[in-house]
Amino acid sequence: MSTWNEGYTTDVQYTSFFHAELAPSHIAFAAAANGFRAPDMSGAFAYCELGSGQGVTLNGLAAMHPEARFWGFDFNPAQIANAQRMADAAKLANAHFRDWSFAQAIEHADELPRFDVIALHGILSWVSDENRAEIIRFIDRTLKPGGVVYASYNCLPGWTQIAPYRHLARQHYLRHPGRSDLHVPRILEFSDAFAELGGAYFKVNPTVSLRLDQMRKQPAAYFAHEFLNANWRAFYVDEIAREMSGARLDFMASATLIENVPGASLPPGTPAFLQQHAAEDVIWQELAKDFACNKMFRRDLYARGVNTMSGPEQAAILGGFRFVLTVPREAVKLTFAGPMGEANGAPAVYEPIVDRLMQGPATLPELVAALPDKNGPNALQAITMLLHSRQAVMYAAKVDPKPARALNKVIAESYFQGSNYGIILAPAARQALPANGADLGLLAAALEGKARSVAEAAAHVSDRLRIAGRAPQVDGQALQGAAAVEHLAAQYAEGFDGKMTIWKALGIL
Repeated sequence: MSTWNEGYTTDVQYTSFFHAELAPSHIAFAAAANGFRAPDMSGAFAYCELGSGQGVTLNGLAAMHPEARFWGFDFNPAQIANAQRMADAAKLANAHFRDWSFAQAIEHADELPRFDVIALHGILSWVSDENRAEIIRFIDRTLKPGGVVYASYNCLPGWTQIAPYRHLARQHYLRHPGRSDLHVPRILEFSDAFAELGGAYFKVNPTVSLRLDQMRKQPAAYFAHEFLNANWRAFYVDEIAREMSGARLDFMASATLIENVPGASLPPGTPAFLQQHAAEDVIWQELAKDFACNKMFRRDLYARGVNTMSGPEQAAILGGFRFVLTVPREAVKLTFAGPMGEANGAPAVYEPIVDRLMQGPATLPELVAALPDKNGPNALQAITMLLHSRQAVMYAAKVDPKPARALNKVIAESYFQGSNYGIILAPAARQALPANGADLGLLAAALEGKARSVAEAAAHVSDRLRIAGRAPQVDGQALQGAAAVEHLAAQYAEGFDGKMTIWKALGIL
């Protein structure tokens, strides 16, 4: 049993994810769309992630911003070793990783740059009060005036029903020692049996079973890190705001873009109702919104010196952004997942905008011009929703694609060894696209010049899988030879030309 981990789960490493909301371009858009000034992150800037885990997000961002500097700190040395190994494999000179605790990071603060962005994905909910205080001290020492903090965390009231289950799972684990992820199936079996017996807690809190169904789709390590740490807490937004004020930070906007669109993220009539109650108190408004949609997770942007922009300045900043689609035209969906379920986009607004984006990168004024009524707020809301759903991304024309392509090759090669990072870096967007195993195999073939046709790509990937001792699976059966090639070809055939076109436009190829 580790003694250095302060109760945090370290016997199994955290899962490898890329979090799109941490991208500088995403943060810049969220700030500007809400009328706030963010640091200039188009060139040489400094970015820090506290609790950087396996380093997938930070390495991806470093590869797509070769002129900037990125620092990742995580006190788990195994995870930092993996992050550094990925950076070394892609020869990223601007990604720096250290296996520091928060206290050690403070000790080394004078050796670090002053950061434009400090990101805290999830860690606030899983560390002790003392560690949260050290995080605030670190931010106070190292964040530039005007700099932005991204902070995501479990929040209330959405966790009210499930928090007691977390305590039950943790106590079950403590009474059955062993590696945490291997214990997860036993906890779930216990929970199912308890619910079937008619345990009143499960009966009156049906959200628990729904949440556990979602957890079963994740790796066991995800459950272990979510539920089995010694420290765990869900916060009200005002509690986090109060802590952030210790580093002279003020709330700016949500990094979950749909949450900045009240009509799409709140029950009908709620925005007008809330305006009648402390309309100028931003944190009160955010707290009330959380109750309106029973929110479980927040992604907040705080700034050290929140400066609102004038109308002309905001128009100039937004007008300088360009946007492009990430999916073929026929695959675009006008339904958007949000805190209240699905929100639907009006075809009369979205169809002209999507048609314009299909022609190539477009600025916001060009999207406004594509609308019959030339309605600026409608165009801004539409592109916000398309960015939120990751069907569109911001577009940066002058980007060196070579570092991202090098990391994409590492990511694609890992697929043949059984790892799926679930992303493809799009350097022209300075963002990552979600990807499944088929996408990664196809990417590997394309990067090796073996995807001039569906048949060529399928044959190449089948051969690479065979050499690695792997094979495509259908209903638990491994496919070999012609059957494997045929199966892969069927996967690649749908939208092949459109995908290749988009990948080239985004600098992936």
